[in-house]
Amino acid sequence: MSAYKIYKIASSLHRKKIPVVPSVLSKLNRIIYGCQVPHTAEIGENTIIGYDGIGTVIHYRSKIGKNCVIMSGVTLGGTNHKKEVPIIGDNVLIGTGAKLIGSVTIGSNVVIGANSVVVNDIPDNCLVVGVPAKVTKTNINIKDYL
Repeated sequence: MSAYKIYKIASSLHRKKIPVVPSVLSKLNRIIYGCQVPHTAEIGENTIIGYDGIGTVIHYRSKIGKNCVIMSGVTLGGTNHKKEVPIIGDNVLIGTGAKLIGSVTIGSNVVIGANSVVVNDIPDNCLVVGVPAKVTKTNINIKDYL
């Protein structure tokens, strides 16, 4: 059993309006794997949460596309002053320790380097690194990175 599988079960039960059990499973995920992957987040099919999500925190309203790879120590979070949270496209690789904060939209086929801090929107097909994250390469082939 992995953090993602527990999330999928909890999310499925939540969509079926089964009370209490999804919250218990989310808390179990936090205890066993040391990650916050709430059942209310929308995480697409075939997404991988690396190392079973150790240190990963996902905001409860975040949306993550299909076929993404989220490494350990990643934070997808909001801010105190804004309601919006990160929205991630399909085929995105988020490196270890990266932080995506606030109302950011990440396009599809994007690579976010380790320990990058993303505070602005990122277009499709590019590589971003740094604090704050900046586009360093465009028109990438995501298959070279996944």
